[in-house]
Amino acid sequence: MKIDSTILDHLCATFHYNVQAAPTVIFAVRGCMAVGGAQAGWHFGGEYTCFHAQAVPVNYTTARCTIGLWNRTAGRITAFPGSTLPSLTYLAAHPLKQATFNILCPGFYELRKGLHPRSGGAGAHNALLMDSHGIVEVPAIITRNKQVRFAKTPKNYRVVLPGDNLHAARNEPAPGGTGSDMLTLDYSSSGCITICGKPKELVTGAHTHVTWNYWQRFMDSISSSGNLFPFLLFNASEVQHMPRAAQGLLRYGSSGKQVRRLQTALTRITDSKTGMPYYSSAINDQFTNATVQSFFRFYKDISGQHAGYTLKPDQLFGSIRHFKIEENLNQLNN
Repeated sequence: MKIDSTILDHLCATFHYNVQAAPTVIFAVRGCMAVGGAQAGWHFGGEYTCFHAQAVPVNYTTARCTIGLWNRTAGRITAFPGSTLPSLTYLAAHPLKQATFNILCPGFYELRKGLHPRSGGAGAHNALLMDSHGIVEVPAIITRNKQVRFAKTPKNYRVVLPGDNLHAARNEPAPGGTGSDMLTLDYSSSGCITICGKPKELVTGAHTHVTWNYWQRFMDSISSSGNLFPFLLFNASEVQHMPRAAQGLLRYGSSGKQVRRLQTALTRITDSKTGMPYYSSAINDQFTNATVQSFFRFYKDISGQHAGYTLKPDQLFGSIRHFKIEENLNQLNN
């Protein structure tokens, strides 16, 4: 598969992500690595028009994701190896942090420059912080014979304040190591997005060069940029087999007329348990916190099941035709 500006534009259109005002966008593709590994594909964070990658299975122990910078003005991509998933190795070493573990779902979020961890202390470093709500999968954790793993249970998605920052993986190779070594090392995360490497002030080895330190290269790349960045998270499968933009799929952070239709419908459908509309907040065309929570509650009531993190509006509107909605929602497309 390839990742370039055209493909990212297509995915933004597919999921109704409005990034037009942002010259630089941070993106991540889960289960996606450079073709040929670090030496052949990553070019130590070089900028190029097209990044060639392959889908790989995730393992929750080593880097299996691509985190990138999309220079929309120049139409160029910079990519780094990292992870968008919690680390089972980190969980085993910090069992008391089990309650903080989550898997951030694909969507459109926002990151700002700040300090990770927010409380400071040893190991704190400049990073990017996620302040807003998001959709997460809360994994069920099984511990057996001192080994931990995530259970294969039915997915249950929640809208929470995950605090899933983008920070350094806090790993480094042995002296003389290279970028390839970074793909075999553990990383530190309970659900945050991480990039292989360390802040230069925390590097401990007597390294003769730093061609392994993707994190520092990433931070150098955004040093002259602004304070806020859109953050897009995708799965490798949708980059490899792109859905048609005409399908108009919605995810956390989608915006536009399809979201307005959904919000309007939910204001006109009453929850039989409370006698109140499912949605009573502002009609703002944004599929975010209040709208997503209202939709999740409505979907559970009418189907008895938990909603997924991707909404197909046409299927939804087809399922609610029996509700009496005063205005023809199709008029909102005009």
